[in-house]
Amino acid sequence: MIELLKKISQGDRRALARAISLVESGDPSGTDVLKACYPEDWRSFVIGVTGAPGVGKSTLISQLTDRYLDDDVSVGIIGVDPTSPFSGGAMLGDRIRMEKHNLDPRVFIRSMATRDRNTSLPKRVRGIIRLLNLSGKDIIIVESVGVGQADLDIKNVADLVIVVLTPGMGDSIQFLKAGLMEIADIFVINKSDHSGLDNILQDLNEIGESGDGDPLGLRVVVTTQSLNGEGVVKLKQSIQAYRERLASSGMLKQNREDQRSVEFLELVFQELKLRLKDDIYNDTRFKEVFQKVRKGDIEPYSAALSFLEPGFY
Repeated sequence: MIELLKKISQGDRRALARAISLVESGDPSGTDVLKACYPEDWRSFVIGVTGAPGVGKSTLISQLTDRYLDDDVSVGIIGVDPTSPFSGGAMLGDRIRMEKHNLDPRVFIRSMATRDRNTSLPKRVRGIIRLLNLSGKDIIIVESVGVGQADLDIKNVADLVIVVLTPGMGDSIQFLKAGLMEIADIFVINKSDHSGLDNILQDLNEIGESGDGDPLGLRVVVTTQSLNGEGVVKLKQSIQAYRERLASSGMLKQNREDQRSVEFLELVFQELKLRLKDDIYNDTRFKEVFQKVRKGDIEPYSAALSFLEPGFY
């Protein structure tokens, strides 16, 4: 295990890929890998990117990666893809769109399957971020799939969140409803040459004036055209300005402490759920109640509450 981590810290891409596979698959040795990563020497800055399908997130990330490489900044990319209904694996859309970066030793791209239908951001992504940090990546970009309440989870893994919109798709109202207004640090209006730009700018300017969810008062709106790279340099500059403000205000440290707290609680609840599930499924009384509910002899809600009464189980 120590030898594997040593190879990763030396930039061995095959060792990194192997360790990520162990973590992603849930292999017990993957947990050992993550345990061995502590204490952490944290150097990476994590950028979360979310937005509706079709807004050009992957192309934008590819362009942003180009700009970082121009400055010889190494980049790790985690593309969270929908789970394939056939193989159960990621559909690899992000890797296809970023193919030109695959052979650059400064870039490491990993596509992940969502797996859990209740969230678009796999819990194991935190472990992969740690491994990319260990490998020396300066910037780590996490692209979450789709939109909705589940995408709020990206705030729990990223230092900065970019929400990507496009004009004319009715995105802004949906994002406001979904609560992404509160987690966005930077709004990017991609495909800004499309009609409807003024309307979406007005919506976002109103959000900026309210100051909601923007404790640093630094939220900005950047317009881009990812196909030709227009506006991407300004986006990179905005990211750097926000990063510096986070660090100087102490919020970067606080946010990472909060993220570790959330991760710990999630792991505790996940483990409790697994242990209780095994115990309950093997309980004779549970099996009896379960069959009665199944046959319609007992109403499910009342049966569940009764089963959980102290002394009943």
